[in-house]
Amino acid sequence: IYLYAHGAMAPAELNLEDLGSELYGNVSWNAGTPLSSVSRIGFYTRSCRVQFAGECFWILSEISWILLIPQVSIPSGMLALFFIAWSAGLDFRASRHLEWWFPAALQAFWLFVNTVWMMDEVLWDAPDEQTPWAQTPMLKENEKLYDVLNGYCTVGFFMIPFFWILAVAVSCIPTPDMEVIKPTWMCWTPRARGLFWQAGHTAMWSAMDGFWSHEMIWASVASCLATIAMILANAASEIGQPLSSALRCVDRTDAVWILWTISNALWILTELVYKDALRERYLAAVAGLLSLLL
Repeated sequence: IYLYAHGAMAPAELNLEDLGSELYGNVSWNAGTPLSSVSRIGFYTRSCRVQFAGECFWILSEISWILLIPQVSIPSGMLALFFIAWSAGLDFRASRHLEWWFPAALQAFWLFVNTVWMMDEVLWDAPDEQTPWAQTPMLKENEKLYDVLNGYCTVGFFMIPFFWILAVAVSCIPTPDMEVIKPTWMCWTPRARGLFWQAGHTAMWSAMDGFWSHEMIWASVASCLATIAMILANAASEIGQPLSSALRCVDRTDAVWILWTISNALWILTELVYKDALRERYLAAVAGLLSLLL
């Protein structure tokens, strides 16, 4: 797939049947996965590139949000939402199987709620310690409206881990074309395993945002640690390695997400412990910048 996507292999050289059998064993891989046709591979590879652009804009949006520069955070956040939603649509076109498109769709929904939360803060909320450039709130401070929208965002954030659990539960139902992985639990199908690991860090991060928006400090910090653990576990799962070797399986993208999570942990402490102190705010922004540069 990599060679084809980069023009180093002609479509006729792609032996999809052998590749599908190698990756999926006795699974009927041809039933709508990205490996079932060259056009589906095209949708999938394009989705990876679009997602990369979306996540770059997303990190930029969060860095400028940490620094309370809404002139950057709002447009970059909108661009991030556009690209991530586009990526989710391409994943759905590549495959109708839940384990292929659901993680990206969950990420798009999370980013939508996150964008509403950002707009709520930069438009109507004032920080405890103002930044030297004093760009927020952009409109007249309105704590009542801020609290109402913040409450809706909290509900939205907690819906995401709920949908994740529900999707994994649905995927645990074996289908005629999908073997159960043994000797693990009888309901632990490849689809359930894929959804659990691939969407787990999104669910944990969204839970972190939910606890954070509700000002539950230690629950949000614990969710940060759970997010990092899920990123490491997914790194091992992606290449079929045991969880005990997760640290050796981390690639650059995983490192970016871990740095990004650390940036958010510092940001949580900045807001809920240090009362928006500038030194801690700058430190959180630096961690976010490192993840973007990486």
